[in-house]
Amino acid sequence: DLVLLGFCVSNDVLNNLRCSEELPVRSEPNAFAQFIDHPLLTNPLARWSRAYRYGVWTYGRHWVRYELMHEPEALARTGRWLERLHAISRGADGRTIPMGLVLVPTVHQVSKTLSERIGRTVRVNDAVLSLCTELGLPALDPLAALRLETEPLYIPVDRHMNRAGNDALARICPLEQEASLLRRARLLLADSDSRTLAQVTLQLADPV
Repeated sequence: DLVLLGFCVSNDVLNNLRCSEELPVRSEPNAFAQFIDHPLLTNPLARWSRAYRYGVWTYGRHWVRYELMHEPEALARTGRWLERLHAISRGADGRTIPMGLVLVPTVHQVSKTLSERIGRTVRVNDAVLSLCTELGLPALDPLAALRLETEPLYIPVDRHMNRAGNDALARICPLEQEASLLRRARLLLADSDSRTLAQVTLQLADPV
């Protein structure tokens, strides 16, 4: 068995704020108060100017979202959820099930758009990878490889990966060599404390 967690950069950090950390898990009613009440979205221009609202909807709200994702508490909560999942995979049914994380980048990150260059949203990717390092959780960042693809990888407007995007991700993640990946993932989990994230990523991407 293998637990391979797909972590969507576009929303998973913020989605982790929606649920309470105590059991039973419940919805947090004020999870997005910082977003809703942000001055960029609540100033007088947001009420009076259509042009301003268009600009905020197209660009501003994404900048606010990624700034909130990079807040220490948002990242800390993500780390705690990853730590719980990792612990569960290590103790499931009295046996260790290898677990790895695959970052799923956004269309703007893959295409290196102007909004990405201005917002520097890859800071969120780097922060999640750092959390994985701290937890000894093998992680794969496919961003560089996806940027080499020549076909459109995302559905227009919807911004989820299309078939070509999923095919590309499957090629990058070596699941067709399942037995080898499982064997290597177990070794990485057993020896993760002595390895760097770069070493773990390389070995997950090139199993033997």
